[in-house]
Amino acid sequence: MIKRVVCWYNFRPGATIAYRNRFEKLLACLRQNDEHLSWNIAVEFRNREWYRDDIYNLLDKYNIGRVIHDLPSSAAPFIDSSANFAYLRFHGPESNYRGSYSDDFLAEYAGYISGWQQEGKIVYAYFNNTLGDALRNLTTLNNLLNNIRRQLLFSHRVKK
Repeated sequence: MIKRVVCWYNFRPGATIAYRNRFEKLLACLRQNDEHLSWNIAVEFRNREWYRDDIYNLLDKYNIGRVIHDLPSSAAPFIDSSANFAYLRFHGPESNYRGSYSDDFLAEYAGYISGWQQEGKIVYAYFNNTLGDALRNLTTLNNLLNNIRRQLLFSHRVKK
């Protein structure tokens, strides 16, 4: 059995909204070849022109998610998506694939992730600061999420 997780497409800064028609054809082709929605497909835009309601509606139409990333030149806005998953990419606090995120920053994202998971979404988090502390940041984020889960479980038991 093949386990399919997520298929990620990165649209570089030069891919402007002028490519909208080609983009829609790509989305249609992707879904036509995945009729059973066995892939979670995510799109990462590196050009702010794509952050528009008509594009969000198009992604929702084809059940394709948006990558939330932190590159300052094209950081993705936090806009709710109808996709059943969220995909986060962390490129490093200085956006140069280096460095380490602060525990406060990771705690903030742990809260977002926990909320999405409570809504039933699958969350993918990719630390691309591989020249920095990607593994330590991932471990910290996982520990923070485990703490939130324990708190939720405890509060649920107390309410009973």
